[in-house]
This record gives sequence, C-alpha cells and structure tokens, in this order.
Amino acid sequence: MNPIKIGLIGFGRMGGFYLDELLKSDRWEVAGICDLSPEARAAARRLVPGAKVVADERELLDDPAIEAVALCALADSRPEQIARAFAAGKHIISEKPIA
Repeated sequence: MNPIKIGLIGFGRMGGFYLDELLKSDRWEVAGICDLSPEARAAARRLVPGAKVVADERELLDDPAIEAVALCALADSRPEQIARAFAAGKHIISEKPIA
C-alpha cells in the first residue's frame, strides 16, 4: 500500500504533535508543511527535509500530489480552510471542532 501524501497546515504546537504521530506510521508521507512563521518553516525543513515547506496554504491545496491535509492552525481559520480543502478535493483531518 502506498502511503497517503499529507500536508500539515499550521506547524505550531499541535502541528508538531501531528507530525510526530504521522512520522511513526508508514501509512503517511508528510509531503508538505505550511506555516506563516519563518521560524516554524525553518524547523519544518529540518525535521522533514523532503517536504514542500510554504507560507501560503494554497500551495499545498493546489498540489495534486497532496491527497489530504491536517488543519492544525488556529481554530478561527478552520471553517474557511475546510471549505478550501473540500473545494480542492482533499481529505481533511481537522485538529479542533469548528462548532
């Protein structure tokens, strides 16, 4: 079985927890990481050298190789991110409820 290529959107505390768990499983390939913070992007490049690391989530959502996204950014961004991810045809893991 080929691993599912996933992108993490939000690489703060929760994004780091998700990365740790995703890397433990051969079911996932972390193909992209997005964060607005230059420091978070630098850490992402060190931890996952083969991943596409970007500041704009649209780069991950527009990438046809990325099949799923984990939404780990702040909760107030979640509804718009979910709508954009669905529109892009991605599977979604949402870190926090949107209610």
